[in-house]
Amino acid sequence: MDDGGSHSARAMALAATGVLALDTGDIAQVEEPCEEGLELLANEESERDQAKLWLLVWLGYAAILREDHSRAEELSEQSLVLGQEMRDRWWVAISLLNVAHVSRIRDDSRRATELFEESINLFREQGDKNLLAWCLIKLGLMVCSTGDLGRARKLTEEAVALLRELGSVAQAAIGLNNLGWIVLLQGNLGRATDVYRESLALGWDTGMSGLIQGDLEGFACVAGASGDWERAAQLWGAAKSFHEETGIPRDIDWLAEADARIAAVRSGLGEQAWEAAFARGKAMGLDEAVEYALAEVDSTAPELSTREQPLVGAQPPNLTRRQREVARLVAQGLTNRRIAQDLVISEHTVENHVAHILRKLNLHSREQIASHLTQH
Repeated sequence: MDDGGSHSARAMALAATGVLALDTGDIAQVEEPCEEGLELLANEESERDQAKLWLLVWLGYAAILREDHSRAEELSEQSLVLGQEMRDRWWVAISLLNVAHVSRIRDDSRRATELFEESINLFREQGDKNLLAWCLIKLGLMVCSTGDLGRARKLTEEAVALLRELGSVAQAAIGLNNLGWIVLLQGNLGRATDVYRESLALGWDTGMSGLIQGDLEGFACVAGASGDWERAAQLWGAAKSFHEETGIPRDIDWLAEADARIAAVRSGLGEQAWEAAFARGKAMGLDEAVEYALAEVDSTAPELSTREQPLVGAQPPNLTRRQREVARLVAQGLTNRRIAQDLVISEHTVENHVAHILRKLNLHSREQIASHLTQH
């Protein structure tokens, strides 16, 4: 206020402003305050300033998102050198993570793997489980691209477990999306179905639109691999519609794999049948598309062995968010038609939900649903 604070304090506040812009997805608003902060610190006697590390790291990450890889590498290398000069191993680990990310984008897999592993060791040493989890996820993607699916799965499962332990449900859902692709590539369709189901339910509950889009694509690919080509086309149509409506970029990590699998589905189904099913999917609203994906999984997913139970799940009896809403309205005595009106979904979808609720709770009537909710 009124220039009463130090340049270092103002620079730290500007860094925080950039972080907030980054959190809301406004990349353009990240750079202006962070550049201003660096200009303030340029005239300071001491170059070893904590605020400068924040500014360099977030500018570097914004450059990664803008795909300005040269700028991202330059900024990340600067933050790495500064962190080393200050003997701050946490900042060194973060800087290494950014440099590794750029190396991965540039297809320098050997350097990226080495940097990710060094960063992982430092975060383990510092006890930072959150950033450790993100390093594990990134390294999992790296080794998956080299064909080491077994190690990729172990790394991603550890990351999801850590995020679950921290209560970072939305972030765990991102890890689960990656895990879904990895186990799909391993040919484990039952496990892939279950993992995508968890990821989509968590993403839907937390409003993570980009993740929902990716999960719908994943579901479509699982359906295609299972031979249910019409369902695959419908889910793909729903994901395509959502992408066109929101403009959210598709996940580049799995884009080529997804497109190749869906091209095979389209060829196998035939153009006429594909177009009809695809159009039905595109006509769905997002709510209906998510409900369709989860409802279909409820009735068709293979049973999992005890060894392969979900890593992250809702509390027993494991109803989805929408199923919990439907169960409460059933307990209030509302008819399927009235529930459909209240939730703005089709009556047929309500019927499916009620059937799944009865099966999951091992009940036989709507009255028993009301009794069960009263008891629990």
